[in-house]
Amino acid sequence: MELEDYLIEEKPTIMAINFISNTINDILEENFYEIKNGKTDKELLENIMALNFVVEILSNYMKINSEIAYKEIEKSYTD
Repeated sequence: MELEDYLIEEKPTIMAINFISNTINDILEENFYEIKNGKTDKELLENIMALNFVVEILSNYMKINSEIAYKEIEKSYTD
């Protein structure tokens, strides 16, 4: 039951990280023309891109941990 609890507890965090990542991506897409033409503060752009990269790393780490937990549950599951 411990693994099931882990997965239930982590789901909101995973969803929040995903939402933040998607929001950052949307902002970048909406401002692509300004970014491409150098009309955006370069330091701000670099910070947004770095933040998005960190969020992606965290979400992938959590996804891998969830997959490991699901595999452990699958091993111990009996009908």
